[in-house]
Amino acid sequence: MEINNVKVCPHCNIDMQLKNAPYHQNNEYIGDFEAYVCPSCHRVYYTSKGFSDMGSVLMRKK
Repeated sequence: MEINNVKVCPHCNIDMQLKNAPYHQNNEYIGDFEAYVCPSCHRVYYTSKGFSDMGSVLMRKK
């Protein structure tokens, strides 16, 4: 499920921080991408830009 631009953590109900968060696929580091990250539970919700950038990197790896 894609969740974009979440500004309040749905789990903790506190403001999330916009920053770059690491993404791994099959235990391989792919890169850091724009996401909202909860400072309490550390859940990550990638933004539309983050997903787009992630897709570009993954397509280059094929």
